[in-house]
Amino acid sequence: MAAPPSFHTLLFPATAAVVPLSPSFLLDLVVLGTWWVVVFQAFR
Repeated sequence: MAAPPSFHTLLFPATAAVVPLSPSFLLDLVVLGTWWVVVFQAFR
């Protein structure tokens, strides 16, 4: 299930930028999990 390089280029900096903003790591996991589901639905 490999994604295009541009996808990774956009995703990882966005993830790195979002994670430190949230005081709750569990909330981050939920948000990122939802983000992954939405992205994979779009790229499928």
